[in-house]
Amino acid sequence: MCIALCLEFQCQLLTMKLALSEGGDARAAASAAPAPAALAGASEPVHGGGSVTTDGGDAARMRKYYEDRIASLSAKLQFADSKAVTFYDEARNVAMRYELLRHSQAKQDDKYKDVNETISGLKADLETTKRSYEEQLAAMSEHVMIMNDQLQEKNADISSLKAEAKQGA
Repeated sequence: MCIALCLEFQCQLLTMKLALSEGGDARAAASAAPAPAALAGASEPVHGGGSVTTDGGDAARMRKYYEDRIASLSAKLQFADSKAVTFYDEARNVAMRYELLRHSQAKQDDKYKDVNETISGLKADLETTKRSYEEQLAAMSEHVMIMNDQLQEKNADISSLKAEAKQGA
C-alpha cells in the first residue's frame, strides 16, 4: 500500500512538472493529474496547461516515461527494502549478541561475588587458625616455663638432699 501511494505521488509530481514545462498552471496540472490506474490504460488524454493533447506519439512517450520512472522507483524501493531488511537483521543480531553479553557478564559477576565470598571466608578461617595457634603456642611456652621452673626446683631439692646426705654420712 505504501508503495502504491509513493508511486502515485511520484506520478502526480511528474505530471505537474510536465505541465509546467509546457507552460501550464501547476494547480491545473495537479487537479488534472491522472491516477496511476489511468496511466496504465493511457487511453485518456492527459490534461496540462488548459490544452488537451491528443497526439498518440506524445501519449506513448509519456506512458513510456512514466513506466520507466515507475520501474526505476520500484527498483529503488526494492533496493531500499532489501537494505532495510539487512539493517533490521543486523540490528537484531547485535541486540542478541548484546543480550548474550549481558547474560554472560551477569554470570561472571555472580562468579566474581562467589569467589570474593570464598576468599573472605578463607581469610577469616586463616585469621582464626592463626590466633588459635598463637594462643596454643603461648600456652605451651608458659607450660614449658612452669615445667622448667619445677625442674629447677627439683634439681635444687635433689642437690640440697645430696649435700645433706654427704654431710650426714
